[in-house]
Amino acid sequence: MRTLADRPPLGLLARDGEPGGAIALAVAHDHGLIGSLALAELLRARLRAATTSTVAVRPHALGLDARVLVRTPDEAERAVRALAAALITPAPPRDPANAAAARALAAPTPAAGDPADECSARAGAGRRAPLAPARAAALVEAVRAGAATRATASLAAVGPGALLAAASRARDALAAWPDGAPPLDPWPASDVVLGAPAAGDAAPLTIAIRVRDGARARAAARSLREPGAPLSVRLGALEPAWQVRDAASVVRVRGACLRVDLEPAPDGGAPVTPTDAARAALIATDELEHGLDSEVDEPDDTAAAARDPREAAARAAWQMLVGTRPPGPALRRAIVHRSRAGAAEAARFPAAFDALSRAWGDDALDTRTRAERGHAEVAILLASPCGTARESAADAGASALALRAVASALNGAGSVEAGVLLHPDAVGLQVRAPRRTPREPPAVHALRVADVLGRALLRPIGAPLVDLERSRLLAEHAGVDARAWSATLEALAPGRPSWLEPRGTPATLAALRPAVVDAQRLAFAREPLRVAVMAPTGEAARAAADRLEQWLRSLRDAPEPCPAATAVDPRPGSVRFERPGALPIAYVGVPLAAAGPSARARLEAALAREGLQETARVLGGTRGGAVVLALRAADAGALASAVAAARARLASMPDRWGAESAWAEREGGWAAFGAETRLRRLWAGPAPAPIAPERLARIAGGFALDRHVVVVVEAPDSGQVAGLAAAR
Repeated sequence: MRTLADRPPLGLLARDGEPGGAIALAVAHDHGLIGSLALAELLRARLRAATTSTVAVRPHALGLDARVLVRTPDEAERAVRALAAALITPAPPRDPANAAAARALAAPTPAAGDPADECSARAGAGRRAPLAPARAAALVEAVRAGAATRATASLAAVGPGALLAAASRARDALAAWPDGAPPLDPWPASDVVLGAPAAGDAAPLTIAIRVRDGARARAAARSLREPGAPLSVRLGALEPAWQVRDAASVVRVRGACLRVDLEPAPDGGAPVTPTDAARAALIATDELEHGLDSEVDEPDDTAAAARDPREAAARAAWQMLVGTRPPGPALRRAIVHRSRAGAAEAARFPAAFDALSRAWGDDALDTRTRAERGHAEVAILLASPCGTARESAADAGASALALRAVASALNGAGSVEAGVLLHPDAVGLQVRAPRRTPREPPAVHALRVADVLGRALLRPIGAPLVDLERSRLLAEHAGVDARAWSATLEALAPGRPSWLEPRGTPATLAALRPAVVDAQRLAFAREPLRVAVMAPTGEAARAAADRLEQWLRSLRDAPEPCPAATAVDPRPGSVRFERPGALPIAYVGVPLAAAGPSARARLEAALAREGLQETARVLGGTRGGAVVLALRAADAGALASAVAAARARLASMPDRWGAESAWAEREGGWAAFGAETRLRRLWAGPAPAPIAPERLARIAGGFALDRHVVVVVEAPDSGQVAGLAAAR
C-alpha cells in the first residue's frame, strides 16, 4: 500500500502474465444499501461519460467498488483520474449524473435484508419503495460527500510493473482530498434469532456471526466449504439431514462477518419443523464458533486469489478500508429461519431455538479429565454407565458388535489406536494417539483425537464391517458349546444373557442384522455418557471433552437415563443336551445377587485359592452375576464325577472365605501403570467401598446346591450324568 498526505490510499498488487490489469475504487459508508445504490448510479453515469473502458460498479450494504479493466499505462492513468473525479466532484440536484441516479432510484430497488443479511452486507429478497426525485437527489449528494474522504475511499491497481507505476503517478497528481473519519459500522447490541416466511431463493436457514478478527473469519469460511468438513458431517447425521449451501466471510470496517447458509438435504424426508431448524442452527453455531477459535498464521491472499484482475483490484481496494475501527467486545449472532410453511410456523422458531439451547445447556457431558505432564499421548474413553441394561435375549451383544465395528473403522483409518470397553455395567470406546510432531500444541492434539472419535460415532456402520466384527466375536466364542452356553446364560439371567456376558451368545450374534447394529450405535450416543480424557495439559483435556460433546449433539438433544434397576430371577436346575459324537462337557453356574467390582475381586481371589481359576469365570455386574465353571471329561462317568465334585466345592466355598480384605487389588507390576488402566480408573472414579457383610451373605446364598444351574452336553449313547433328562 502507498499512502500520501491529502490523497486516498493506493494498493498495488504486482501481477504478471496477463495482457493488462485493473484499477478499482472502494468506498465505505454508514448509509446502508440504499446509500450504496444511490452512489453506484452516480458513479456509473459519470464513468460512462468519462472513459471508454469497461466499467463495473458493485454496490453492497457497506459501500461499493468500481473497477475498470486497463491494458496500457495510459489507460491506467486515465482510469485513476476518472474514478477519483467521479467520487470527488460534487453532485448538486441539477447535475446530469445526479438526475440519472435519482431516476434510477425512482424505480423499486433491492431492500435491505434481515439481520443475517446485514451482517454479511447482502441485499434482502424484497424490494424497496421508489424514492421521490428530490429526496433521491439529496441522498445521492449526501452519500457522495460523506464518502469522498481519505478515510472512506481507496484505490488499487493490479497488473505489471509499468501499469502500477502509471497508477501511482496518477494518484499522486490528484488534488488534495478532504480529511475524514472511517464509517462507524456499528457493532450489534445483542444476538438476534428470527423466524420469517421464505421469500425467493433465500436459504431456509442462515447463521451469521459478527466477529472481531477478519483473518479467522476467512479461515473458518474456507474450512466450512471443504469436502467432509465437520459441519457437513454433523448436519448429515441429523434427522432430517441438512447440508451447507454456502459459507462466506466479509471483512468490515469494524471486525468481520462469518456466514453459513443451510438447507435440508434433498432426501431429508419429512417437512422441516421449527425444532429441526433450531437443531441445525445450534450445530452450525457450535461449528462456526469452534472454527473461529482456531489460530490463524497465514498471510491474507484474498486479492491475489482472485482470477479476474478486476476482482483482485476491488478486493485490494476494500482491504485498505477494513479494520480501521476497533471491533466490538463480543461475538454477535444473527440466526434466521425462513420457513416455507408460512408466517405462523416461522414465528415458532425463536421459541424452539431457545428451548433447545436450554436443553443442550443442561446436557453437559459427564466429564473427568486429568493432566499427565510428560506424556506425548492423548487418551479418551467415552462410555455408558448403563452398560448392557437395555439389551434383551433378542439383541444381546448388539452394543458389543456396534462398538467393535466403530473401533475397527477407527483402527483402519490409522490416525488413532482404538479399543472397546465391554462390561455389563459399562460399554464404550477408547482412543489414543501420540502427537503428530513434537511441535503439535497440546490443545490441537487433543481436539484432533476428539474429532476422530466424534466423526466415527456419526458415521453409519455398513454391513461389511458388521459381518467382519461378527465373525471376530463368534471366533471368541469358539471355545464354548453354543447351545449349552446359551442355555446356561438363559437359566442364570432369564431374558438378559448380556447382563452376564456383554458379547452376547453365538446365537444372538448370528441373528443381529446390520440395521439393528447401526441403530445400536445411535442408541449408544443417546445414553448418559461419561467421558474420561488424559492429556498433557488440563486445558487440552477439557477442550477434547467439550469438542466431543459438540459432536454428540448431532445425535441427541438430551441423554436418556439408564433403565431402572430390576432383578432377574434365575431358574436353577439341570438340563442335558444330546449331540452325536460330542465330547462330554458341562457348565455349572452359581447365580449371584450382584458381581460389582468388590464382589468380583473377592470371588476371583476365592476361586484362585480353590484352584478353580482355570475353569471358572465370574460374570455379570451390579444388576446380577454368576460364577460359571466349564468342565470337560473323557466320558460321561468321569464328567458326572467332575460335576458332583465341583458342585460340592462351590457349595462349601463361602465357609472358607474368611475375613480377608474385601477389595483385592488384582493388578500388579506394570499393569497399574498402563494408559488403559489409568484411563478406565479415571472414568470409573473412586474405588468402590469394601463389600458389606450382609451383601456378602446374600452372595453366599447363591452357592447353595439348590441354586445351581447345570447344563451337560454328551453323545446319546454315552450314558448320562445322573439325574439329567435329555433336552430336545
